[in-house]
Order: sequence, then C-alpha cells, then structure tokens
Amino acid sequence: VAAFLGGDADADAELDPARSVSPTIPTAILQGDQDTTVPPAIARSYARAHPQTRLRTLRGCGHYAVIDPVSAAWPAVVAEIERLAQAGD
Repeated sequence: VAAFLGGDADADAELDPARSVSPTIPTAILQGDQDTTVPPAIARSYARAHPQTRLRTLRGCGHYAVIDPVSAAWPAVVAEIERLAQAGD
C-alpha cells in the first residue's frame, strides 16, 4: 500500500477521509456489519468526524453487498440514493 500511495498513509492527511474537509452535499455511508475488507470502525470514525454524514449499517452484509444488485442489501442502497436525491433538491 505504501508503494501505491507513495508513502505512509498516516503521514499525509489527504489520504485519510476522516481528516478531509466535510462534504458540502448530502452524504451517506452504507456498510455491511460483516464487512471484513473495511472495518466498521473506519466508517464510524468518518461519521464522527463529519457528523452530517448518515451512516447506515446493513445487517448480514459483507463488503461487496452494497454494489451487488441481486444482494439483500440492494433495496437499502436504492432507498438511500433516492433519499439523497430528494435531500439535494
């Protein structure tokens, strides 16, 4: 990872989303409670740093369920996109 990023991620604030500027548009994170690729603590940390971000934890879902249209998580993803679209009006 360090070679890909060009150095230690901890040394560059721009590589840490929690240390980024807060989003200026409605923002949501949907994460499966069984995600072993990105620990749920990362999403919680981001949401704490950016309190206007909505964090939804999807039960029984792993990392890729939120991008799989045939997964049980997909209706929640569609509903969140619709909610965000209405919030942006």
